[in-house]
Amino acid sequence: MKQLIIFKLRKELFSVLPPEKQIERIEAWIAWVDKYRYLGKCEKAYLVPMRATGVFIWELESFEEADLLSMEAPMYPYMEWEIYNLSDW
Repeated sequence: MKQLIIFKLRKELFSVLPPEKQIERIEAWIAWVDKYRYLGKCEKAYLVPMRATGVFIWELESFEEADLLSMEAPMYPYMEWEIYNLSDW
């Protein structure tokens, strides 16, 4: 099942981290996305310039799997998430 996941950075939360912790979180986030791209779960990943927003297309078994994966993300506490099931047109 394809799922659309949209995230928006909560700047008010992320900005209170010290710069070195911000960098650690961002690097961990990139590694997390790369891991799931390699495993074939994350099909596409896009950033929306100047909006601190990103869009993913995932191939997952269920909405629950999407929810669990998003909670595993290193940036989870600093983002708002929207998850939508997709169907073919």
